[in-house]
This record gives sequence, structure tokens and C-alpha cells, in this order.
Amino acid sequence: MNLHDTIDNVNGIADDYVAELRRVRPEQLGLDPRAGYRMYADEEAVAVRTDDIRTLNYYGGFEYVDAHDIKVLGEYTFFMSNSNRVQECLDYLEDNHHEE
Repeated sequence: MNLHDTIDNVNGIADDYVAELRRVRPEQLGLDPRAGYRMYADEEAVAVRTDDIRTLNYYGGFEYVDAHDIKVLGEYTFFMSNSNRVQECLDYLEDNHHEE
């Protein structure tokens, strides 16, 4: 297996995982609507395509998430629930799930 095959495999794994996550709007996480439009969540993380983290950082306050709570897998960035900021968003989603 070469590097390109490995990258393709990792991208495929990330795509498959994200396909199983719940697609959410920023408002469902208690965020400014400008924070993003392709966002995904489960009890462990908020995920976005890596190309979209700039708006999430700026409008969602995720620039304050510590580096050790951010994982990049394939074309996605996962903001882990270990971060207080991320956990606040996941709690908001859970507490307000009936308002979807």
C-alpha cells in the first residue's frame, strides 16, 4: 500500500463515520447561524469538513478549543467533547432536541 492508498482509505473511513452522525445546524448547538452549514454531532464530538473550520472558529468560538481536543481524520475535523466549549454545544443540542 502506498501513501495515496492510505490517504484514500482514511478518507473513506472518515466519510463512513460522519455518514452515521447526526447532521445539525449551528442553532441546534446554540451557535450563531453563521458558524457553519455542514456540521455533524454525536455525544463525543462536533465534526465539520476541515475546509469549514474557519467560520466555526470565528462565529462559534471554537478557536478557543485546545489543540489536544481537536482531531483531524480525512477531510473532517472533530472537536472532542473533552473541551468545555464543545460539551456546552452538545449539552445544548441534547437539552433542546425537541425544538428541531
